Amino acid sequence: MTAEDVDRLSTEADRHGHGLLVLVLAYCGCRWSEAIALRVRDMNFTRARLTVSDTEVQLGSKHYSGTTKGKTVR
Repeated sequence: MTAEDVDRLSTEADRHGHGLLVLVLAYCGCRWSEAIALRVRDMNFTRARLTVSDTEVQLGSKHYSGTTKGKTVR
């Protein structure tokens, strides 16, 4: 996808409150399970950084948290 494609998709997704998620997935290299596990504590707005340390998966109606695939914080 081009940057313009991502921008259009993000704008459309923002109508449903998911525009930022589209940008994180497109530009930060997170897996889906890592992106949905992000919390405010993982965001450093001063340094414009995200810390990826957890994953979140859904099996049936239950949610489970765990470490990243490589078990490393990045």
